[in-house]
Amino acid sequence: LAEVVEEGLQIDYNQEHPRVQQQIARFESDNITIFSHLDEEGVIMLKYILAELNRRGMPAELAFIPLVESSYRPDASNRGHHVGLWQLGGPTARVFGVEVGQQIDGRYNIKASTDAALTYLEYLNKMFDGDWLLTMAAYNAGEGRVLGSIKRNQQADKKADYWSLSLPNVTQEYIPKVLALSQ
Repeated sequence: LAEVVEEGLQIDYNQEHPRVQQQIARFESDNITIFSHLDEEGVIMLKYILAELNRRGMPAELAFIPLVESSYRPDASNRGHHVGLWQLGGPTARVFGVEVGQQIDGRYNIKASTDAALTYLEYLNKMFDGDWLLTMAAYNAGEGRVLGSIKRNQQADKKADYWSLSLPNVTQEYIPKVLALSQ
């Protein structure tokens, strides 16, 4: 499994960035057991997602988004607003082909939610000119928030890369978590 992940890593970033190193140290500490709950079912889901990412030519790092979002629990729910493995919101899920209604919620379906999440990530990646860090930031915080932060930085003659943007704290921790887990 480690070889499959390593072969699929594509995101170019500074692995020594302090925020990534902070998350690596946090995950390596004795009291953090983020991988401990990955039972046989979780490993099967991880392998499935890695295969889908490979099939689409997408970075293997994205397979760690569900680990951060839901701890690889397809039944995860954030008070019904964000649901499933990928923690998709209802409107986003519907736009990307997942049925969400009173009787059925396809966000709990691993195949349907993975297809929708990966299609959404592809859409965001085109929007952000192939920048996977901005893509993941938009997946977490919303594309409008990321676009607004980019615009503010550009107007102030500041860098407009992910590391330079003013984003919510949860988003500032989100990407370093995903990158640290992929390492």
